[in-house]
Amino acid sequence: MNGLIVNILVGIDILAPEGIIIDIANETLTFIIYIGIKVSIIVKVKGAKVEAKVLIAKKIVILLKSTIIIPIRIKKGAILPDRRDLLFKP
Repeated sequence: MNGLIVNILVGIDILAPEGIIIDIANETLTFIIYIGIKVSIIVKVKGAKVEAKVLIAKKIVILLKSTIIIPIRIKKGAILPDRRDLLFKP
């Protein structure tokens, strides 16, 4: 199993039923029910919450249950952080 590269998001709803222990300090995931198999994980620490007002660049209609790309503008001098998950509220 060495050398496998998989991007996975582990939901907290499966930790107890599957016997999974997350060891953040040692960056490992242990599967107790599978004879204690340990795998390496990467822990990403996120910084403090940053709020910035953004404006849509043009009027857009978003259809129900759809996903689209919306061009935005930010105020002059405002900075959006790089390599972060961004949450936009209407």
